Amino acid sequence: MGTGTGTASGANPKAAFETGNARSPYRSFSMKHVDDTRHTYLALVSADGTLTVYENESPEDLSDYAQMDALSVCPTRPARGDETSFRVRFDPNMDVCYAALRAGVPADALGLVVAAMDTVRIYRTRDAERVSLGVASVGRQFYLAAEIGGHRGLVRDVAWAPGNIRGYDIVATACQDGFVRVFRVDTPLAKEGEGEMEGEVDEEPAGWSVGEVRKHQRRSGAATAQVGGSGEDERRSAIRAGFDQLRTGGDRRAGGGPGAATQARHVVTEISRLDSHRTPVWRVGFDDDGQILGSVGDEGKLLCYRQTPDGTWAKSSQLGMVKMRMAAP
Repeated sequence: MGTGTGTASGANPKAAFETGNARSPYRSFSMKHVDDTRHTYLALVSADGTLTVYENESPEDLSDYAQMDALSVCPTRPARGDETSFRVRFDPNMDVCYAALRAGVPADALGLVVAAMDTVRIYRTRDAERVSLGVASVGRQFYLAAEIGGHRGLVRDVAWAPGNIRGYDIVATACQDGFVRVFRVDTPLAKEGEGEMEGEVDEEPAGWSVGEVRKHQRRSGAATAQVGGSGEDERRSAIRAGFDQLRTGGDRRAGGGPGAATQARHVVTEISRLDSHRTPVWRVGFDDDGQILGSVGDEGKLLCYRQTPDGTWAKSSQLGMVKMRMAAP
């Protein structure tokens, strides 16, 4: 589990082409534009396993970027000469799925899936208190929402499926061991009065629309602000906030750190393990609707998969490249 210290947005903005890592080259990147806020986010993973996320300084301005967060996604730093594999992808959906909203994930939360060597991790953003020059402010910080294991080789690629209207997210991985794995990511709603550690979830929650969930979040936020009061005794001083940040700011686990109230438990289930390539797999990707999954491997074929009625994925078609000699004139 990686740790790191985030940097407040707006500090030392610079042009995107000036972004660099003096210690290690970048291996993968991903970008996401949010239409509602007109902000663009850039995620970069370097060869030493450091994930850095940048946010543009002002809406619709792509010239200046400021560091939003930075953390390590690789438990052990690769040794010199070792074969490495790092990939990062943003959640392509414009909105968080309604089940995650009900479970407590903020409506404006960002999602990342990161492959580091033979492990895959899913990160979400949470509200976190930051201290700059003795002044406390609330920002966003990535925390480890789920970790996906079981890969018996380097993970070459990851993909996050669009179309989370289904109520859950889908993540696919391409592994050196020859398998394409498809995972379902759920955010179950804990029963009232029971902690998350027991793993009890509400099996038949009442149906809420996305609009109703957002309205409930706005009301809850307003009520919290009123209950908080304005007394000096109820406020933490900037010095105390700074000490708290030093103690908990590096905890990126779900349920830990200063933003635990804006986190949700994620449950990952492997729903398909596809071995149609029978050779190392290099790339995976979903179509714009998240209904078709494609993959390519060493044998030179593009394989396409579709989801079956029982929720699993199965091969539907393939496209192969055939070398042909041109006839002499």
